[in-house]
Amino acid sequence: MPVRARDLIRAMSKYGVQFEPSRGKGSHGIFHNGGAGYPVPMPNGRNTEVSDVYVRKLCKRFDVNEDEMRSHL
Repeated sequence: MPVRARDLIRAMSKYGVQFEPSRGKGSHGIFHNGGAGYPVPMPNGRNTEVSDVYVRKLCKRFDVNEDEMRSHL
């Protein structure tokens, strides 16, 4: 089920993953934990619904249990 970007940002911050909004004209925000980064398309800013594909890969990228992360939404 798609997740609102603002909820995803809040849930991922509990795992030490920060969010950097788009700089300039781009519509992608970047989740990062210091070194590794993962871009997520957000054309409507924090109101964007992020698809399950991106949520799944974001969790995999930062080694976060998806079911546990979804419980924080």
